[in-house]
Amino acid sequence: MVRIEDNRELFENLKELERINEELAKLKLKKKEISENIINSSKGNEIAKVESLFGELGENEERVRYLTKRKEEILENIKNSLKSFETLVENFNIFCDYNGTISVMGLPGTGKLEMIMRFLAYCKKRDSFVVVLRDRERVMDMVRRITPETTIITVNPVYVEKVSDIRKLEQVSRLASRLSKDIMKVVRGRRNPLIVIHRSNDLSLDRINEVSGFLKEEFWRMFMENISPMENNMLLIFNCDSIGDECSTLMTFSDYLVRVELAGEGSRFMITRLRL
Repeated sequence: MVRIEDNRELFENLKELERINEELAKLKLKKKEISENIINSSKGNEIAKVESLFGELGENEERVRYLTKRKEEILENIKNSLKSFETLVENFNIFCDYNGTISVMGLPGTGKLEMIMRFLAYCKKRDSFVVVLRDRERVMDMVRRITPETTIITVNPVYVEKVSDIRKLEQVSRLASRLSKDIMKVVRGRRNPLIVIHRSNDLSLDRINEVSGFLKEEFWRMFMENISPMENNMLLIFNCDSIGDECSTLMTFSDYLVRVELAGEGSRFMITRLRL
């Protein structure tokens, strides 16, 4: 493994971002609980209790506003500091023995997918898998051409329609659990599985503007809890097209970020370590 310089400030920002996301999730649930208590107390004509609950609700919302603002500041800090701490590498092969999570990000057409496929072909010591929508024929053809030993796990395009309809936490939980458990059924018992999610934009809530950041984070949190790459000796790679902020949520759940951009007639790959 190549030595990648530690950036303590970046690590601390990411750790704080994770803490904020966790607290925001708890506050979201608390708001729901308080609101239900207000309704029940109102029915019982418990005026004093209702007033107390409204005060508690106000404090809850004030904390949410503060954390949301702080989160925006942290994301901006992370965005500004990433480029300063990137390590340029010739290829992706340094990760063949690594267990954990890597996010590969870059604009469409920068060569991310081909780079990942060549990595799968190189890393023969692991059983490899690509999770992709069933109608992505071009992607599946590339997998078969470059790394024919790789198992393709197809996802029904109807799944995308279900993702687009999500607005509630319960729906997020069901969808994330189903996707992760379906993947685990295929890879369980295989040799140090190497799993590529292509594209994370397609298979998550990140591309849907109407969905709150809270639900987007909860989707990946639940997904990662079921996959647990380090505990299961897996390497999980997210391939994400950098469109707007669609890839930003993944950074909280990734150990490394690999940023890909065009350089001359090819691509260059820059690695940033996101966790200690």
